[in-house]
Amino acid sequence: MRPLPSGTLTLLFSDIEGSTSMLKRLGAHWGDALSAQRAILRAAFTGQEGYEMGTEGDNFFVVFSSAHRAVRAAVEAQRRLHEHVWPGEIAVKVRMGLHTGEPQRHEDGYIGIDVHRAARIAATASGGQIVVSDATRALIEGAQTADVDLRDLGWHRLKDLAELEHLHDVVAPDLPDEFPPLRSLGTRANLPAYGAALVGRSAEVAAVVEAIERDGTRLVTLTGPGGTGKTRLAVAVAGDIEIPLDIYFVSLHTADRSALMWAAIAEAVGAPADVERLPDERALRALGDRPTLLILDNVEQIADADHVVSRLLNEARQVRALMTSRRPLHLVDEQEWPVTPLGVPKRGQVDVAAAREAGAVSLFVLRARMVRPGFDLTQDNVADVIAVCRRLDGLPLAIELAAARVRLLSPRALLSRIDNRLGEGVTATDRAERQRTLGATIAWSYELLDEDDQRILRQLGVFSKAADLAAVEFVAGSDGRDALDAVAHLVDVSLVQVVEAADGEPLVSMLETIRWFARDRLRASGEYDDMRLRHAQWCDQRAREIGELLDGCR
Repeated sequence: MRPLPSGTLTLLFSDIEGSTSMLKRLGAHWGDALSAQRAILRAAFTGQEGYEMGTEGDNFFVVFSSAHRAVRAAVEAQRRLHEHVWPGEIAVKVRMGLHTGEPQRHEDGYIGIDVHRAARIAATASGGQIVVSDATRALIEGAQTADVDLRDLGWHRLKDLAELEHLHDVVAPDLPDEFPPLRSLGTRANLPAYGAALVGRSAEVAAVVEAIERDGTRLVTLTGPGGTGKTRLAVAVAGDIEIPLDIYFVSLHTADRSALMWAAIAEAVGAPADVERLPDERALRALGDRPTLLILDNVEQIADADHVVSRLLNEARQVRALMTSRRPLHLVDEQEWPVTPLGVPKRGQVDVAAAREAGAVSLFVLRARMVRPGFDLTQDNVADVIAVCRRLDGLPLAIELAAARVRLLSPRALLSRIDNRLGEGVTATDRAERQRTLGATIAWSYELLDEDDQRILRQLGVFSKAADLAAVEFVAGSDGRDALDAVAHLVDVSLVQVVEAADGEPLVSMLETIRWFARDRLRASGEYDDMRLRHAQWCDQRAREIGELLDGCR
C-alpha cells in the first residue's frame, strides 16, 4: 500500500446529485448504476495518482499531491460519466469540489479545517460541475491542462465557515458549462475591497446587520453628508450578513437618471447582454426569485430613484436593498439609518487610554501610522490629536486627509494649520457646516501639494470613474510630466486611491467628494475643455484598438 502524502495537498469530494430520487426510479438497477459510477471515478482518480480516502454510498473523498492532477482527474471523470450509457434513460450527474491546503494526518486518514472546506465546496456544486477554491486556482492557473479554463463564480459564504470563499468552476470542451447558481449561503460577488479596517463603527455594523436580517425588511437607507463613511459602513455590513443572500454592490456615482441606474444594476448582478431587452427588463430577469441584497451606493443624485427602487422591490420580491444617500427616498417601509460622525472625547478629557476608545481618535492614529509607522498617542500629543478630531467634527474623510500629513507635521502643527484654514472657534452644528468643514479640509490638503501634483489631481477630475494607468498617463501626463509619480504621492496623502480591477490590474480612483472638488478646480483653472478633449481622444483611441481586435477575429 502506498504511503499517504503530506504537506500541501488537493482534496476532492464528490457525490451523485439527486441520488435518492434516482434510487427510487431505478429500483433494482440502482446497484448497477452505482457500481458503474464507482468504476468510472476510480479509473480517473487512480490514473492521476489519487489516494482514495473514503467511499460511502455514492460519495468519494480523494487526495492528490498535485493540484494539476486533481483537476485533470475530475475533468476525465466527468467526461467518462457524460459519455456512459446509463440504465433507464437516466443521466448520472456527479458534483465535485476541490480545495488545496495542508490537512493533518490522523491515523489512516486526514482531518482539519481544509477537509471540511473541501466538502462544503463540493456541496455548492450542481451535477456535472467541478467547483474549485481560490487556493486550488492559484496553483493551476497559467499552467492548466490544455483546453481547460476557469470561470470566476465570486465570493461565497459556506456553511459553518466564517471566512468567505472565492470560488471558480472548471470549463472544459465536451462537458456541460451552464449550471444553476451555487448552493452556498450567498455570494459576495463584487464588494469593494478596503485595505484598512473600519474603525469606530462596530455597533452601527451590528445594528444595521440585525435590521437587514430581520423578517420583512426590504429597504434600509444609510443617510448622511459626504465624508461620513456611508459606503464603507454599507460594505462592512454586507460582509457580516449571515442569512443566505446573494449580495451585489451597485455603484451609481456615474448615473444621473433611471435608465442608467437600471443599467448599473443589470451589470452588477451579471445580467446577460441582450440588445432586445431594456436594462430594467434584464436586471429584473437576472434577479428572478433569488434572495438578494443590493447595495445601491450614491442614490441621491438620481432624481427618479424612488420610482426605480419602488419597482425593483415590487417586482423582485426576494430582493432587499441597502442604500447610501444624503437623504432618504421616503418610500413605504424604508428604514432610515443616519450615519453620524465618529465619536470625539468630551471637552477636558485628555486621558490617553480613554481617548483611544473614541472612534475619531482611533482612526487618526491608524491613518497616521500608515505614513509614520512609529506614531503613537502619548500624554504629550493626546490633547492636540483630540483637538484636531474635534475641529474636523469627527468626519472620517477629513480625519484621514489630516492624518496623512503627520508624515511631516506634528499634531500641534497640524492643529495650527487647520485652525488657520477653518477659523478658530468655528464648530459644525449641522450638515451644511460639516460639509463646509470637509470642503475646507480637502482644499487645505490640495494647497499643500506642489503645483505639478495639484495639476494632476485637477486633471484626474475629468474621469467619471476609476481609470487604468494607461488612461491616466495619456490624459493627465500630456505635458511630459510623470503622472504616475504624482499619483503615487496623491495616494500617500489620501487624496487618491488605487483599487484592483476584476482582472487584477490597478485602477486610479477618487472618493466622489474629492472628485467633485477636483472637477471644480479643473473648471476654475481653464483646463476643463482641454482635458475633456484629451479624455475623448483616449476613448477614441481605445475604441479603434478594440475595433481592430474585433476585425481580426472575423
